[in-house]
Amino acid sequence: MTSLKFSIANNAVTHLGRNLYSTTPPALAELVANSYDAYATAVNINLSNESISIIDNGKGLSIKELETKYAIIGSEKQKEVPFNNLTERKPMGKKGIGKLAAFSLGDVYTVYSKSVGQTGWLTFTLNYKEMTSKNDYDVEVKKTELPEEFLEYKQYSSGFIVKITSTRRKITAATKDNIKKQLSRRFYIDHSKTQFDLKIDGKKLSLDANEYYDKIEYLVYFGKEEDFTLKSKF
Repeated sequence: MTSLKFSIANNAVTHLGRNLYSTTPPALAELVANSYDAYATAVNINLSNESISIIDNGKGLSIKELETKYAIIGSEKQKEVPFNNLTERKPMGKKGIGKLAAFSLGDVYTVYSKSVGQTGWLTFTLNYKEMTSKNDYDVEVKKTELPEEFLEYKQYSSGFIVKITSTRRKITAATKDNIKKQLSRRFYIDHSKTQFDLKIDGKKLSLDANEYYDKIEYLVYFGKEEDFTLKSKF
């Protein structure tokens, strides 16, 4: 067990987290961007009015990386070395503040992290009210096994899980539709190249979530015919 110290002066958690995202879809998209930047090839999002979970099979973070990357808020985002035999990805997450998007979604969130070669998972919990009451915030990081709700991901050689509780807004059918549209727009344009599969409540998100594809009347394409992945739509 070790301690993780967050430096959170000048109401950073409020200004860069809770107040930066006024609705659920963009806040959730920012958390998924962190998974993308970690070279995940699979991301699962579970939505309910009690909790929101984002699970990926990306690089995960070791205790040292949690200290030097995750706990430092607002620093320039570091480029990750390609992982899972993937080509280099251009970072999508904002300057080290994407993690705070979780506080736009709920008051408490728990992290589970596993890096390659690590035995078991590391876990810690962050509380919005506690973090906004002080400039320095220490949390205990423990080694753990995944709880029952995440056991299907136990076989991951590495990964990162964020479970948000004490949620602030209801997840309605309209909310889910908006989430699907925003996530598909942001992450699926180059889906054939990025190898990035995203599921919401167990169902794979597809390009069909982009409403504007059905409104295209003319499309000019340059390149090899076999690379034209949208040709079945026309």
